[in-house]
Amino acid sequence: MEKTVTAVVQRFPHLKDEILRLVKLSETFQEVCQDYLDAAEAFDWWSKASDAAARDVRRAEYRILVDDLAREIQQMLNAQRPDSSV
Repeated sequence: MEKTVTAVVQRFPHLKDEILRLVKLSETFQEVCQDYLDAAEAFDWWSKASDAAARDVRRAEYRILVDDLAREIQQMLNAQRPDSSV
């Protein structure tokens, strides 16, 4: 879980405390964070692939997935803030 949390904190360093708190409280948040790490690692792997055509397609797919998961993480963090109704 440490590697997972580190990856999410790297994306959202200004939300480190909230991430550390929510990862302790929510199994769903942990799962989304793990999905984020998996997608980010796949993106990195495809970035180094030698087959240019496959590399470009897969990188684009994983970039979208990484960004979607980052938005989901952001929404989950925002929902936990006391002022999230504003």
